[in-house]
Amino acid sequence: MGRAAARGKLVVYPEGPLELEAVGQRLKEAGVTSLWLTAALFEQMQAYQPEALSGVRQVLAGGDVLSVGRVRERVRSGGILLNGYGPTEGTTFTTVHRVAEEDVGLTVPIGKPVGNTRVYVLDEGMRPVPVGVRGELYVGGEGLAEGYVGRPEWTAERFVPSPFGEGERLYRTGDEVRWQEGGVLEFLGRRDAQVKVRGYRIELGEVEEALKQHTQVKEAAAVVRGEGQEKRVEAYVVAPGGEGGALKEYVRQKLPEYMVPSVVVVLEALPLTPNGKVDRKALAATELRSRVAAETFVTPRTDAERVLAGIFSEVLGVPRVGLHDDFFELGGHSLLATQVVARVRTELGVDMPLRALFEAPTVLRLAVWLLSSDTEAGARDCVALQPEGAGTPVFLVHAVGGAVGPYRALARSMGRERPLYGFQAAGLDGREPPLEQVEAIARRYVDAMRERQPKGPYVLGGWSLGGVVAFEMARELERQGQSVALLVLLDSFAPGENAPSREPDAALLLAGMAMDLARTAGAESTLRPEALSGLTEEAQFTAVVEHARQAGWLPPEVEASTLRAWRDVTRANLRALAAYRPGPVQCPVLLLRAKDAQRSQAVEPSHGWARWGLSGLTVEDVPGDHYSVLRAPRVETLARRLVEHVGAATGRHEAAGQQREG
Repeated sequence: MGRAAARGKLVVYPEGPLELEAVGQRLKEAGVTSLWLTAALFEQMQAYQPEALSGVRQVLAGGDVLSVGRVRERVRSGGILLNGYGPTEGTTFTTVHRVAEEDVGLTVPIGKPVGNTRVYVLDEGMRPVPVGVRGELYVGGEGLAEGYVGRPEWTAERFVPSPFGEGERLYRTGDEVRWQEGGVLEFLGRRDAQVKVRGYRIELGEVEEALKQHTQVKEAAAVVRGEGQEKRVEAYVVAPGGEGGALKEYVRQKLPEYMVPSVVVVLEALPLTPNGKVDRKALAATELRSRVAAETFVTPRTDAERVLAGIFSEVLGVPRVGLHDDFFELGGHSLLATQVVARVRTELGVDMPLRALFEAPTVLRLAVWLLSSDTEAGARDCVALQPEGAGTPVFLVHAVGGAVGPYRALARSMGRERPLYGFQAAGLDGREPPLEQVEAIARRYVDAMRERQPKGPYVLGGWSLGGVVAFEMARELERQGQSVALLVLLDSFAPGENAPSREPDAALLLAGMAMDLARTAGAESTLRPEALSGLTEEAQFTAVVEHARQAGWLPPEVEASTLRAWRDVTRANLRALAAYRPGPVQCPVLLLRAKDAQRSQAVEPSHGWARWGLSGLTVEDVPGDHYSVLRAPRVETLARRLVEHVGAATGRHEAAGQQREG
């Protein structure tokens, strides 16, 4: 009514279905200069009828989150755009912001409160939060509704007494916001849109915005499906000519792995409610859900792709596998990966290294990898868990079992600023005997590392036994005249400290493997070495396998040959550890201890590393036990610490190098 009050002409669009071309035609015919649209309709008009909006001097949009890409298009064209925010309980708008191009980042500001309206950003205790800190938005003022008709319990829950004025009521919006400098509010998302999936906290709006950055994507909506461990993110897009699998690969480059949708479904249009908002309930409709599999499944095309899909299907025990399906997302892990390697060797005649599946886990990517494979020993050892980024790479060494699988979550959580490589043990794929000396392992890994990064400064480390090997690698690099920016020991013990001083017998070794399987699955093994005494080694092995399978820690698909290779690698690594005695290193060393681990009081605070003359040793605690530090949600904290320390260490080296050049 503002236009009418200002002696302007008010044009009301006729009731009925909204046709974008008809709306555009009506705008032109009526000579509309100021326009109100819902967020969804603005997004569609800007995407499909931009020429119609270009003739409108001022557009006011709101009612939902505005698309960053469409907002940027509008303001760059010179048109005025006002972003209006206001829940229904506030009667009209609560805040408004005139958007400038410099305002548009990952979100679009919602501005300052309108007249006779008060807004507060509060924490869980209804205390104001500082500028830049996330909190819940509370609204007060003259426009506040009295409550919900016939719903006193809703009214009591959402309309609460204000701690800032006697008799004042505030409405709890459930929206997450924060103050920017200058008193402008930034909308961060709905509290009920901030979901947890497999331990990770996800903003669905971030998933949608990442998809919208693709040139083919006009609209996007992300939803959560399933319960418990079956909970997953699905995305629906309007993308003429787009293909769901390709869009999923695109968004994988933009987001951490845990935020990547399990499927991306291309639709002709997103369903809308009568008031123009995306109808998320309609996205759950049975007929739409039934189209997901059909629209996202891409049939393998070549002979190699069909063979790989068949191998994935049989090893994982799933009915069918598409071109873009990820082996690990379908339930694969390090032990099953070795069976894929064996099947590829048998059925395709290709001597594929185990690292290939970690670097190329989909049927399509693995088929492409096989066309350009290298199988030198050094290349087999070094696995690109996260190959992107211009920063100094991070190299991590396997633990006693030899696999790099435990580092996958860490690689995802550390982002794409720098590559992360993992070293896997020789012998794990059954193609060569495992190495039995830490020094020999370290020399081999240093050679492979210098193929990836010829000169220092280097950043390397390892979890558990991997830290010991990384320690010797740092010594080897220093002997070669290379600089090490940082050596990271992830809950690693120095030789002789909480570690065997001799090779364990078969019963102790196998009981330890059972414990590893259990703790990796978040459980505890009740199998003790004494229970295996009196049996032959083969009978002990069979007993441990059956125990692990009955407990659910070991899938039935894992073959005995895979487990024997793992046993042999574990035995060789323990033999190497028992014989190794380190010497000093000159580089900075960071020990990250698992603070929740249950250990003897006699364990030395530096895990025994201080006795080896480390002048640059830093010790910090991270949440979790020896195993959970590398699993969600604990791995997020570990990743943040590593990012901070690695950034600081490499920054110091760069600064020192510039001083020398000066």
